[in-house]
Amino acid sequence: REIVTIFSSRDRQEMLPEQSHFLSNLFQRYGAAFFESDEAYFTRIINHLKSLDTKDFRELWSALCEGLRNSRTWEQDFLKLTDTQFAKKIRTFLSGAYLEEPPFGTSAVKITPETGGILYLLRKNDFDKVLDHAGYYFTHPIRKYYALSSVLWSIRFLMKLDPELLSEFFSDAVRLLLKSEPDAQNDLNPETQALGVLFQCVVTEVAEELSDGDEKLLKSFLRCDIPLGRAIAVQSLLVMPLESDDSHFKYAMTLLSELEKEECLHALAEWGFKLRVSVNQHNFQETEELKRLRLDVFEEMKTLWPEQMTQEELREIAACLSGPLEGAWAGSTTNDLLIPLLNMKKLELRQIRELWFSILLEHVEKDFSEYADVPLTETCGWALAYSFGEEYLSCMKQLEDIMRIKQRTLEKPFSQSIDYSAWDTSRNALIWIQTLFKQTKLYMLLETERHPEFETIDGKIQGIEDILSPYDSQKITCQGLERFASAVQERIENEILKTK
Repeated sequence: REIVTIFSSRDRQEMLPEQSHFLSNLFQRYGAAFFESDEAYFTRIINHLKSLDTKDFRELWSALCEGLRNSRTWEQDFLKLTDTQFAKKIRTFLSGAYLEEPPFGTSAVKITPETGGILYLLRKNDFDKVLDHAGYYFTHPIRKYYALSSVLWSIRFLMKLDPELLSEFFSDAVRLLLKSEPDAQNDLNPETQALGVLFQCVVTEVAEELSDGDEKLLKSFLRCDIPLGRAIAVQSLLVMPLESDDSHFKYAMTLLSELEKEECLHALAEWGFKLRVSVNQHNFQETEELKRLRLDVFEEMKTLWPEQMTQEELREIAACLSGPLEGAWAGSTTNDLLIPLLNMKKLELRQIRELWFSILLEHVEKDFSEYADVPLTETCGWALAYSFGEEYLSCMKQLEDIMRIKQRTLEKPFSQSIDYSAWDTSRNALIWIQTLFKQTKLYMLLETERHPEFETIDGKIQGIEDILSPYDSQKITCQGLERFASAVQERIENEILKTK
């Protein structure tokens, strides 16, 4: 591209205020323009921009932004001299950007798959439903519309000049989107597409700036009316180094206090999720630093925990605290969070049992995961051992229903040859349920007072043994399940020896 240096002398600088379209026309003709200037000159440009009507401001500002693409020093020079009045001019420019084609706006710009994802999340009213997705913008490369320099630089200037104004603009623009019908066909509407591109520009720029630790912007978006805006702000806090000192945790909690209590609770659960991921990456070994941070997170969660919580909400939070595989780390979550909440009378034992038991019933139909399903089964065994009457019998009935289905699969003629995978899965499920019964018996043995169903649990264990005995010669394919079953049986035998 041809580079033309202009305004190197005072007489040439005088040309700009007289013809507001001059720079725009020059750029279109030559492709680039570089300025030699000083503070007084930039002040003249800014004052002139503030005096222009919307149309003239749009043209001159767009041309100046093209120049900003080639010189980062412009940004700093302009920021030193601009004020809230100039910020409001930029906000007005952005508000109409979805109606204008490039270089003035986002209309008729081709959307990307990420655009559709952002539009989908913006239509979600629940903070907890978008929080996890918001982390994507900090861990994956998102396409930036570099050609839309006037839009991008307007967003960058607002972030620095008045982040609250940017947050307000974002909220107002989303409200425009929400007035349209939230169906897939409407997303093809040109106006909706243009809004989507505009939102993508805001989200990518804000996420990038938050990654650099802009506290003013962070606070502004934590107060944003739009759930996705708040979620992005929260995720920027959670991408910090996990094994940092206590100062970061205290700093994060101070900022998270900007949220409503319920949202802060979900934000902490998301933090717990990231801690679990980090432990998994350390070969499932929790370092002292990570454990201390997790316990700090749990302490704050106890404080924020409501007096009443639905089973659906409890499962959602427990799923976060499990890490990538629901049900993992059930033991530490129960011991360090749920039992203290039980003692605080913010949870009932029934809720804890239903939580883990419902997950186990889903898992037993799938492949056994040693790292996730061992603690899950142990926790369910504990919950069953402390259940009585109808609650205990209800759990047993659900397990027996599954047992009957698996038994029919095993005993069906030629089932092992016809569908070995189904046959093997059924056998493993029965071994798993038998191990759960043994785990329940183990917890009953540890109590000084005998459980009323203690005698019957042996009958359940033996019943499954009778079903499986014809296949004893067949090797168990899931080694993790076999190790777990053997370990539980050994613990039972040791416990029985102690009582003799």
